[in-house]
Amino acid sequence: MFRHEDELTLCSAKLAIKLDDDWPREGERANFLVDIVKPCWVYEAPAMDGVTGIKISVGNLPYNFQIGDLIEQVELKESQSEVGEIVVYKDSCDTGAELARLPLAEAAKSFGVTTLEAPLPAEAADAQSLCFHVAAHHYEPLWALDWVTLTRSE
Repeated sequence: MFRHEDELTLCSAKLAIKLDDDWPREGERANFLVDIVKPCWVYEAPAMDGVTGIKISVGNLPYNFQIGDLIEQVELKESQSEVGEIVVYKDSCDTGAELARLPLAEAAKSFGVTTLEAPLPAEAADAQSLCFHVAAHHYEPLWALDWVTLTRSE
């Protein structure tokens, strides 16, 4: 039920790169596989039996990329908050039902990775895939997933 970011599929490969987190100053750092034009990931074929929630670990990085006109093509979903959210969709980020929004406010206060969690509705039970897309008003900071885990109620 646990998948690291390199076990997820990027929604696109417009400008996909592997980045090291910028925190902590010393010691082991998380690394992120992210498309800096379309920050979006797919969890293929999840085992959804008994799943009632989701946990994700996210990091934020400065958007220090010189990408010319591609900056106009950065794809973010519409945010419902000032800081933004990670939005979870059933089966497709383009046409799938929205299952959850994980607010990024707490993560925005951290230099390192932050774990966020949310319940999933019953309609998630037959999902063929889960899509995670950044919703924000601006591409700065760059948000990236470190890992995802599906949770069951005990």
